[in-house]
Amino acid sequence: MRIDPSDLDAEIAYRLITEDSELVHKVRDNVIVGINPASDPDGRDRVEGRWIRTGLQTVGVHVAAYDHARPLVIDPLILYSTYLGGNSNDWGMRIALDPAGNIYVAGGTTSTNFPGVTPRTSTGNAAFVTKLTASGQIIYSTYFLETDERGATGIAVDTLGNAYVTGGTSLWRATGSSDVFVAKLDPFGRVTRPAGYFFTFGGQSVDWGNRVAVDGAGNAYVTGVTDSANFPTTPGAFRRTFAGNSDGFVAKVNASGTGFVYSTLLGGRGLDSPNDIVPWQDAPASPGTVYPAAARSVVVLWAYHAIAGRQAG
Repeated sequence: MRIDPSDLDAEIAYRLITEDSELVHKVRDNVIVGINPASDPDGRDRVEGRWIRTGLQTVGVHVAAYDHARPLVIDPLILYSTYLGGNSNDWGMRIALDPAGNIYVAGGTTSTNFPGVTPRTSTGNAAFVTKLTASGQIIYSTYFLETDERGATGIAVDTLGNAYVTGGTSLWRATGSSDVFVAKLDPFGRVTRPAGYFFTFGGQSVDWGNRVAVDGAGNAYVTGVTDSANFPTTPGAFRRTFAGNSDGFVAKVNASGTGFVYSTLLGGRGLDSPNDIVPWQDAPASPGTVYPAAARSVVVLWAYHAIAGRQAG
């Protein structure tokens, strides 16, 4: 990135993936890792730089003193760049890091020879999760067969290296056309109990998970979309009645993956789609405010109200 002397007031922002100084950017099938940025005016004089947090999900760049009469080039160093995919269509949806610097990529594939897993004969949609080392070597890849066209749409990782994944599936559906799935993979990519699990839920129509988060106790928070009038909710939930063409939902799945701590609908009479979720203890606190750990979650909601014909966030 080049900043000319006339653009000294330019604002620079990156989407925040991790809270430390290391950023991870995903570009289609490529995974690019950048570390502390160094600025290098005209390729000669090095100027120190570092990431600074500017918001809940954005970071900026702080640059040491330099000659403002000269252009400034901000160039995060690329540690590695690699392809990830097989002989057909492959797409990444989300990415996460664990404390050891391992990288987890979740997405979908129709390839029969996706790297790191046993080749398959089916070319149907499958979700995948791939874990790579900090240097870009595959530790494992895992398929979830018969998912919808999105594949795995959300992933989160706990401090022990367990990965939590969500999306929509028809293979293991218990109720409708497709159900929400939440999977816990152990550090080796296995979903077998007790270390892992594969949990599904939904109603009589189409349901899918968009994002997942995990708290320190291993509870998984899932948010997504339901078209089902009988979507499962729990007693005392915020909303238990289906309100519109499609509703959002928020569900907290217990640490063993056997059931809900709570499940609630979220939305109005139009189309509603929650697109992100953050455990409350990870949300920015207001001065003097105390939040019960692992008690709540923050949801980012996109809604289209059909009657009003306008978007609201």
